[in-house]
Amino acid sequence: MKCKEIIYSEHAITQMFARTIKKPDVEIVIDTGEEIETYPDDRPLPSKLLLGFVGERPIHIVVAYDENEKDVF
Repeated sequence: MKCKEIIYSEHAITQMFARTIKKPDVEIVIDTGEEIETYPDDRPLPSKLLLGFVGERPIHIVVAYDENEKDVF
């Protein structure tokens, strides 16, 4: 999923800190991760659960993608 900008929620930053996940790790998962679940009814934007690997470490992230702006939340 190619995006113009990644916008991190406060919850995401808190979870990243607790799990020692860095922003470049999130970018790798967004670029190369596999979509394993979709949440089409999420609001304000539909979201997806992605699974990606940084080295051998599996990382799950939930993202919402704004098709118009090309932003990931």
